[in-house]
Amino acid sequence: MTLKVFWLSLILISVPGCSFKSNKTSEIIEPPTFPKDFSDIPLKVEKSGLKELKSSKMFIKSIVTGRDDPFIYPSYQTVKLTIPESFKFLGLISTEGSLSAFVSFDEKNGTIKKGDIGGETTKLIPNGWVVSSLNREKQLLQLNFKNSNATIKLMPDKKYDIKKLR
Repeated sequence: MTLKVFWLSLILISVPGCSFKSNKTSEIIEPPTFPKDFSDIPLKVEKSGLKELKSSKMFIKSIVTGRDDPFIYPSYQTVKLTIPESFKFLGLISTEGSLSAFVSFDEKNGTIKKGDIGGETTKLIPNGWVVSSLNREKQLLQLNFKNSNATIKLMPDKKYDIKKLR
């Protein structure tokens, strides 16, 4: 009897599982609806306040990496700073206790004072260079870049050959 009950229960359980009943459900997908505020393009565009990147190459050049001369011994600090040919020291002016130097660089003319930094506070010296001192008595301008410096004299001592001048 238990065997008949077992077979009967097995058949009753399996018959509903094998039915061919169709469960067709249709799903309708609609695009999302946005509020009316977001559907229109704004008339005014707010400025982000960011500076426009001139070019990627200029940005990459502005990143300082490594040492100027990787082959010198790290504690050897005698790298001489060379002044660009377009840089000219034209004179000094002193007004109410402040001393400034007249210079020209890359077809720009103007004055620089002690503490000016090239590319940040002035465009009249190369980027990263700093005006470290101005000496009115000796007519000198001293510029620094990293661990190097250069001193420029207003009227350099030049010996002229009078025969060549005539």
